[in-house]
Amino acid sequence: MVAVVVVATMVAVEAVVVAYGLPPPLRPTAAVVAIIATTR
Repeated sequence: MVAVVVVATMVAVEAVVVAYGLPPPLRPTAAVVAIIATTR
């Protein structure tokens, strides 16, 4: 169940990254932040 939330969050973060046009190097960081946020 947690994995589903993490994946959904990562997809949402990726969508936000694309929407704001952030450079690719920020994507892994955003994914890690999303994972940390969902595990707390």
